[in-house]
Amino acid sequence: MIDFFIGIIYGGISGYKGGKTDTIMMRIIEILYGLPHLLVVILLMVIMGPSLTTIIVALTITGWVGMARIVRDKYFRLRTMNLSLHPNHLARGHQGLSERTYFQIQWVRSSFK
Repeated sequence: MIDFFIGIIYGGISGYKGGKTDTIMMRIIEILYGLPHLLVVILLMVIMGPSLTTIIVALTITGWVGMARIVRDKYFRLRTMNLSLHPNHLARGHQGLSERTYFQIQWVRSSFK
């Protein structure tokens, strides 16, 4: 559970900031993504001793990377999304769109100003 929160926060910052921040943060993710999970678990078992806490720490260190990549991708897609509406939709207000689509567009516009 901890690794999901770390991944969501890290990926959210990376995707929201973009630019050099995103590039640096993604390079860190790529380095960690290249580490084998089992190797990290064994290394921490040697350093910290065999226990449940050691296994949880090892899985947290390597487990958040996948979630961070997914969240970063979602933020990046939202930032680059074409938010222009068709003129017919503008004339009819949100009645020409489903309410879900209308509120998604408004949320994204307000989030990335």
